[in-house]
Amino acid sequence: MRELDFDVLVLDMSMPGKSGVELANLLTARRPGIPVIIMSGYTEETLEVRGLKDPIVLLQKPFTPRELRRRLREVLDR
Repeated sequence: MRELDFDVLVLDMSMPGKSGVELANLLTARRPGIPVIIMSGYTEETLEVRGLKDPIVLLQKPFTPRELRRRLREVLDR
């Protein structure tokens, strides 16, 4: 399989086939330490993120382009 050549994962919590957490777990297993941002319209308290092995940043919907840029900068500067 090809090398994962990106710097951050930006996923939606609800996606066809797999949740954002499931996909994040698959990809972070191949590339440990890659930052993960999960977008959701649900609050952090109602999300099922217990299965996520690496820490995530939650981006609450709706969000502005400015907020997305801020979150991306936050995870890339870690």
